[in-house]
Amino acid sequence: METPFKNKVPNELKKKLIEQIEKLIENQFYLDSSINLEKLAKQLNTNRSYLSATINENYGKSFSQLLNHLRIEQVKTHLNSEDSYSKYTIPYIASISGFSSKSNFYISFKAITGTTPKEYIEQRLEEAKILEEETA
Repeated sequence: METPFKNKVPNELKKKLIEQIEKLIENQFYLDSSINLEKLAKQLNTNRSYLSATINENYGKSFSQLLNHLRIEQVKTHLNSEDSYSKYTIPYIASISGFSSKSNFYISFKAITGTTPKEYIEQRLEEAKILEEETA
């Protein structure tokens, strides 16, 4: 027997919302530090409850957890592929990644990666140095 949810989203709407969310993810909507559940629901012509329920069910995360996850993955991608990115300050990386505060960035980064941004950058630079020495 299916568990009744308070905000059961009709299947057609859920499918449409997932498609719209995926398109927004491709377009990196999460880099906008002013985005919130209310604004996104309005943009997608739905209500907050349906949007939240769809995100929770499809991604296994709350809206804010999804945003933070996408933002941190973006930072990791840049740090792993662009040498110049690791020269930026942590507050600058936080701001261009959509975080409105440095502390939220630190907390999210540590929770997702298990390390601080500074430690991650240092590890990445050390790995690059070792790789460079091996290929020289």
